[in-house]
Amino acid sequence: MLRRLRFWNSKKDERRKKEGKMSTLAWAISKRQWDLAALCLLLGLLETFSKLPADSIEGLLDILEGENA
Repeated sequence: MLRRLRFWNSKKDERRKKEGKMSTLAWAISKRQWDLAALCLLLGLLETFSKLPADSIEGLLDILEGENA
């Protein structure tokens, strides 16, 4: 029984280590935490948009609005 317990604990430790190396987005997807995954994606968009020049964002919005206009 002790041998089985050691094996189970070693597999559990491997899973913990693997999850520890995952990004928050990857972890959220693997756990089907869709709200957290969506939040991670929105945060990534915000960070990307904050690095773009203002006219680039306006151009991007014009392109996106073009499909609905």
